[in-house]
Amino acid sequence: MMLDLRPASDAYGPSLLSKGARTLDDAGQVNVLVSDEHVGKDVCVVVYAPGAPSDVRAKLNTRIEG
Repeated sequence: MMLDLRPASDAYGPSLLSKGARTLDDAGQVNVLVSDEHVGKDVCVVVYAPGAPSDVRAKLNTRIEG
């Protein structure tokens, strides 16, 4: 599965991660670095199947804290 960070208003929009979506490990974990420009903004964390970024399996709207 893949994890991505997208605009809160568009779970199917472009990635906000500088290097794009990340692959979840076998334990379902991943580390990501979020740019300071997103601190204080609402975002959507999405999980989707590899190779199918519009096949969102889970999503969570949250705010990036600094």
